[in-house]
Amino acid sequence: MNREYDLLYMGHKMRRMLEHASQELMQSSGLRHVELEILFYLSYSGTSNTARDISEAKHLSKAHISKSVDNLRRTGCITMKEDAFDRRCLHLGLTAKGRLLAADYERVMSGTVDRMMSGVTLEERAGMQSVLAKIRHNLDEATACHEDQAPQTEENHEIDRD
Repeated sequence: MNREYDLLYMGHKMRRMLEHASQELMQSSGLRHVELEILFYLSYSGTSNTARDISEAKHLSKAHISKSVDNLRRTGCITMKEDAFDRRCLHLGLTAKGRLLAADYERVMSGTVDRMMSGVTLEERAGMQSVLAKIRHNLDEATACHEDQAPQTEENHEIDRD
């Protein structure tokens, strides 16, 4: 088999490794892996903190985001605030509990990356980062082409407020 095809399977294997490493945190917090990812995203998102922003960054469906946001709000991990100019738009923020869980998840991710990168030199890492940046660019372009083909409406990105 062509070794370049291994790249297609490595992403899946890396994700499974991270999910396995996150099991203890998921059990202690009662959150799903995707909810931990959303908390981590919000910890670095700045003003890109709406359900639409999360959906675009994480490539998750409206239903998936809505369910996760509802649970994060119910468990006291996030706050929701109406946009000053558009009441339909809700900005998400982290509570103290949410910030702690995001930091815990970041430690889990850091440990997972350390295990994956064991034995990889700094020079090899730099080369890998360069290649990954090109691959990410190609994926973003391909994803944008597919998204342009599917009709998008404003309500596709709204979440339930109840």
